[in-house]
Parts: sequence; structure tokens; C-alpha cells
Amino acid sequence: MTRIKYQVVFPDTGYNLAVAKSVNDLLKTVYDAPEVHRMLASARKVLHRDMSLFNILMYPQWGDCLGVRCMEHSPALIDDVLSGQIRPHEDRKARCVVIDLDSSVQLTTSQANAIEQEELQSRTGTPAYVARAVSNGVPYGDPVTTMSKKMPLLEGTAKDLYIKVLGEERYNKYNDSSDAVHGGIPLPPLRSASEVVLEKAEEMTFYHRWEYDAESVFWTMYSALIRVTPVNFEETETTLKNLSHAWKIFRDHSIPSDPTTAPDTRDSLISLTRNKFRLAFPPVMELVADLLLELSWHVSASYAMMEKLPPYDDHLHEAMQRLIVRYLVKNQDNPVPLVFGKRRAVNFPVPPRPVRGPRNDTTEELQRTEEREGKQQQERLLVAIHAKQTGSSRCRGQKRPREPTEDVDGPGSKLRRSSRLLSRKK
Repeated sequence: MTRIKYQVVFPDTGYNLAVAKSVNDLLKTVYDAPEVHRMLASARKVLHRDMSLFNILMYPQWGDCLGVRCMEHSPALIDDVLSGQIRPHEDRKARCVVIDLDSSVQLTTSQANAIEQEELQSRTGTPAYVARAVSNGVPYGDPVTTMSKKMPLLEGTAKDLYIKVLGEERYNKYNDSSDAVHGGIPLPPLRSASEVVLEKAEEMTFYHRWEYDAESVFWTMYSALIRVTPVNFEETETTLKNLSHAWKIFRDHSIPSDPTTAPDTRDSLISLTRNKFRLAFPPVMELVADLLLELSWHVSASYAMMEKLPPYDDHLHEAMQRLIVRYLVKNQDNPVPLVFGKRRAVNFPVPPRPVRGPRNDTTEELQRTEEREGKQQQERLLVAIHAKQTGSSRCRGQKRPREPTEDVDGPGSKLRRSSRLLSRKK
């Protein structure tokens, strides 16, 4: 298999999720990310495979373009749903920019079961945010039984807005019957024992499913929300301890070199009781923590090992979006303002690096790498500052100093250019 690298520069820019001005702004961005992903996969037949904190940008600033920016049949987005009125397609702009398609795959069909494609059977992603099944290289997760969480149902205003904008047909399309979970048929009770599930997982052919990218959006959402700082929040010993513990698990997660059915270390983050799960979050964000926990109940299931697979590849996208809409409608008057760009301090302040593929670096190796690159970044900035002060231009052959893409300890307000490598299979 041969891959050709192309350098593609887009005029659109955006901000890291860490600079959200409010929790509601961040959630609106997260709602639109799966919508952009499902449209990319269904309409363009491109599966992203690396949804992460680095590749989902908020507060987009759209560059100039010739003609109409949006497709004629572009989907309704969160602003349409919450307003109860769908905008003209030329004005229908998402609250996010999804970038970095160098790990994407051109699907032969719009279905995620085209396992004859070699690339779909390869593992790639950013270690902290990669889906657990992709990390392990085998179908992974909790057995889906009749006790598993069904497709969330909306009520009251949230349901009215959803149906008014997206239609009752779509709402009913994803709803579960009495014996279904996310539209699929669960394993019979006798076959749901962990030993049987593990044996079945080892026998199945791994391929990258749409829902794995949706899980990556969840981990991205979790990592962003756990680090934001609400206005007037003062860290306590309890919240700092639990935050640091959770972030260490995130930071130390790596992709095994060989496929394995061993437990994923991040399971410990979503297997807590509601009260313990809340401990890592500021008290004012308890309802947000509850939302994340409920999302995890849907994300943690292994739908690939169901007796009958869900009929719609975007079933997890839909479940996540419904829960976010329900939260936003209930809390539209409580946006939870955030200190712009300020991230809660932890023992491991630098977020996981965007590394593709398996990586087994130890924590010490990562720290040394980050210290070395931090010094190099400071040197580049000093060169840039000196050039600006003296008005001198760079010498021929001298590399242009690069601005940091993310200011971890400071305001974090640097724009990140959506310039990435776009890979295409030859």
C-alpha cells in the first residue's frame, strides 16, 4: 500500500477547546463535531480516524472562499436546533472546525463494515483520545445486554425543538424497540459472560467503525471539561487530587504494540459511582459531570460484539447529541462562565502529544521530550521577538520561528492554523 502526502493549507482557523468562554459554548462545539464527522463519512465517504483535542477547534474564523461554503444538503447544527429554526444552507456554519485528515480513509461505501479495506484494519489515533477498541486492536467494551443503556429519549422542550428542526422521522428512526439497544440486538444472557465475550473479540476481525470516532469525541470532551476553570472557582485539595489522578491516567495512556484484550487504563475513569465521578470537577460543574457520566454509559458498550449490529453507523453520534441537547435546553440560563484560556493546574500540566500509531514511551521519556521541545520553542520565540524588535528579516536558509499552537499555562489564545497533511491512498 502506497500513500502520497499532500500539503493542504486552509484559510479557516479556530481555537483550542481549552479557551472556551463557557461550558455551554464547549458543549455546542462538541455537538457539532459528530455532525460534521457523520456528514464527512456519509456524503464524502471519508472516515476521519483521529478526532482529538488537537483536531477539533472552536470559535471558528472562516476564511474567504469562492462560491457557497456549505453543501446544499448540509445538516442542521446545534444553533438551528436550539433556535427551533433551520438557517439557509449558505448561513449554516458549524461551531467547530475539524482538521487533520492525514489519518483518514476514503471509504469504498458509506458503510463502516467494508472490512475488505486494508486501511480500516490498521490502528491509528492520538493515544489519550483513541477509542479503546482501536487502541487494543480488538472489539472492546462492556457486553451489550438487555440491561444496557438504550437510545436516549427526549422530553418537553428538547424534544419539541429536535422534532421541529430535524423531523419526527429522524427521531423515530433511532429510537429503540423493546428488545433493541441502539437499534441492534444484544447478546443473550448466557453469552454475555466476560470470558465468552473476550474469546469472541479475539476471533473477530478488527476494523475502524464510525462509533470509534464518536468515542474519541467523548474522550476529547472529557479531557477539555475536566481542565477548564469556572469563574470564581478555588481549587480544593480534594478536587486537585482527583483531577491530577484522572489526568495522569490520560497522559500515561499508550497504544499497545500488538493487539490485546487487556483492560484499557481509561476504564477506571468511567467506572466510578456518580458521587466519586463528580469529585474531579468543580462543584458548579456537577451537572456537567453527570452529563459526561451518562455519555460514558453509551460509549463504554461494545456494539461490535452484539448479536445483531446497530443498523445505523452513526447511532452513537445520535445518542451523544441527544444527551447534549437535553443538557443545553435545561441549562440555557446557566452557561457556567469560564476564565478564558485558564486551565486547572495539575501534576502533569502538558496534554498528551498528537502521536499516530502505537507508542510505548514511559512517563519519564515523555517528560524529557516535552522539556527539550519546550526549550526549543522558547528559543524560537526569542528569535521571533528579537527579529520584531530589530526589524531584521530572517537570513536565507533560516527557519521561520513557529508560534506555539497551544499555551498550556497561559491564556492559550493562540490561533491554530488548519494546515495539515492530507493523505490519500494511491
